[in-house]
Amino acid sequence: MGTYLATGIVQKTYIRKQEMEDKNLTIEDVQKALQKELNLEYYLPSDDETTISWSLKPQILEGNFLEFLETQFKMYDETKENDIQKVITKVREAGTGENIIKLARSKSLVDFQMVDYILEPLRVERQDVFSDYITVNYHMMAFFIDGKIIMECYRNILRYFERNIRLQEKTYPVVACLKTMITS
Repeated sequence: MGTYLATGIVQKTYIRKQEMEDKNLTIEDVQKALQKELNLEYYLPSDDETTISWSLKPQILEGNFLEFLETQFKMYDETKENDIQKVITKVREAGTGENIIKLARSKSLVDFQMVDYILEPLRVERQDVFSDYITVNYHMMAFFIDGKIIMECYRNILRYFERNIRLQEKTYPVVACLKTMITS
């Protein structure tokens, strides 16, 4: 097991209510901070006894998601044409957003799989002027997983990658849900 650089679409994210309470953070402040990371309009909020979560609306994976995915693969490594076509075929066969999520969860494809429990601190600005950090858990449908990686001070380069990919949002709305993270 190692640490990998992963890029993909965030399928679900959640925070623990207890951590919010311990740090005296409001859900409004947390959502405002999270909105800077992901377009929350593409997510369905929910909560249970211990967490507040946002799950990707499956419909966002329909439409031109397949075209987006193929474009990303070709920009990344054109020499992997057979691998690319295998993923594209499987995603096309999945058809619906719900089935695409199930495909990622099955982890049957190296180049399209769910990566769970990626933790990242989220800076939350509070009304009392001081900001604080809260841990966000991400579940990502990764289409690039590179590793093994040992890196320090990586936050800026990862944000750079995200922002470059997000330049395609007009064509591919799903990029508003994209994150690049290091996972293990």
